[in-house]
Amino acid sequence: MRIGSAWNNYRGSLHLITRGRFYSARDVFTGVNGIESGVTVWDSQTSAALYWGVADHLEMGLMPIISQKRHPGDGHFDIPGDMLLSAKLGSLGAATWSFKMALQMDLRLPLGGTHNIPLNPYSAASIGYGGTALFSANPDSARPTGGLIWDVNVGYFNFNDQGLAVTDNRADSAVIGKSTQQIVLGGSLCLQGKKFGLFMEMFGVYFLQPPPAGAYTRENSIYVSPGFTFRFNPYITVSSSVDYLVLGAADETVYEQDGIVLAEKPWQTIPNLPDWRFSFGLSLKLAQGKPPKIHPKVEKATKAKVMQQNEPTKAKSRKEKERDIKMLEERLKKKNAGKSKDTELQREEKRQRDRERMEALLKKLRQDLKKDSAEKK
Repeated sequence: MRIGSAWNNYRGSLHLITRGRFYSARDVFTGVNGIESGVTVWDSQTSAALYWGVADHLEMGLMPIISQKRHPGDGHFDIPGDMLLSAKLGSLGAATWSFKMALQMDLRLPLGGTHNIPLNPYSAASIGYGGTALFSANPDSARPTGGLIWDVNVGYFNFNDQGLAVTDNRADSAVIGKSTQQIVLGGSLCLQGKKFGLFMEMFGVYFLQPPPAGAYTRENSIYVSPGFTFRFNPYITVSSSVDYLVLGAADETVYEQDGIVLAEKPWQTIPNLPDWRFSFGLSLKLAQGKPPKIHPKVEKATKAKVMQQNEPTKAKSRKEKERDIKMLEERLKKKNAGKSKDTELQREEKRQRDRERMEALLKKLRQDLKKDSAEKK
């Protein structure tokens, strides 16, 4: 849901992925008359993404945020939201490796009407840019269609928001002094079967240059997300997960400073970042594409050559062993005949040694010959 793969989709392939996420909580507060009251707060976001395999090692992505809704409050309905673009140089590594690397470049276009939204990751009304290094491994195969799949992401993003207002819909909002920058870390482990799969993701954000004091969601955070996937067929896959916040629950937004209101506090008991969130995704393979051509390797050619020569080598070894047996038998007969100029005692001792040596060698050759015959059968 959050972690990318170092493997690219096939050249010419086209994937459509829709995503949705939802959060809701009860904000309880005390009214003017001292009466305890409350309101239900909820936030939802829907997006879609197209991923096109341009080449064997190049994949382009386009993900518009379709809608952003939040309750309570008027004017918290954003259609459309920002646009995210990506270009991934992936599937780097030998064709036979089960480990792959990739480098992805990311761009965020501020097409949405509202930014810096509570309960959502920090965003700004500017063109942001960044890059991510991706590492993936699947010990069972050279391509992750199943089995145990590992993914690790390490990224950097610059919001390029220097000189902009902290809240883009307030005329008195403070101006950002330095561009907000963050490091994104994540990893996932997925056990994928033919139909059903289980995964666990961890996703974290650390601000190298945090947003201004009056900005929402300026907390360093870590989410843990267990989930599952289900393949209806090779073209349709659904996935779902639940995000749990393990770091970042403390609200670090400064709402008022020296009597000056820096930001409006939208609720009393709910933090900027949701402590849980439900996510759902649907993946459609619109075009299969063509798998990359695997070029023959020297080690493969050597292995094939050995396999081709395997049987002829066995046949030749068998003939050589039979010839050696006959030669040894003839030599043994000659030795036993006593054709030597030595004394009778010396000839006898010599014949005994030669006989023992050749009989041992003959026994070994016969055993090898018998073993070869059994293997051939």
